[in-house]
Amino acid sequence: MDTVTQGSRLWPLPCANILKPFGHTVTTPNFSDYQVNSEEIDKLIAESLEQEKARSRWHRSKADRRRRMESVRQVLNALFMLGFVAAVIIYFALPEQRILFFGVGFGALIIKVIEFAIRFFA
Repeated sequence: MDTVTQGSRLWPLPCANILKPFGHTVTTPNFSDYQVNSEEIDKLIAESLEQEKARSRWHRSKADRRRRMESVRQVLNALFMLGFVAAVIIYFALPEQRILFFGVGFGALIIKVIEFAIRFFA
């Protein structure tokens, strides 16, 4: 197996013999040149945490908006169902009150259309 030099050490490299016929030389960086102290590591960790917070704020705000819209939709859907049940009760219990029946029924339909618009356009 061919070897590759790294600093003063020799490392076995299985792909070195593949690259040799093409005239390529394989070298690896000398990692002993990179001296990192604990303060720099702490600084890098703090920066990466800030970047992660910034990214998660965006995702969190989108998720919060979806949850809020879902709760608004559920409330509007419940109001629609209550309005529909009230319209049916008015229709059978008070047959002479057609105007009230139509008012409650159309009010329930308007609530349903608003819920539909929130679902598809928001």
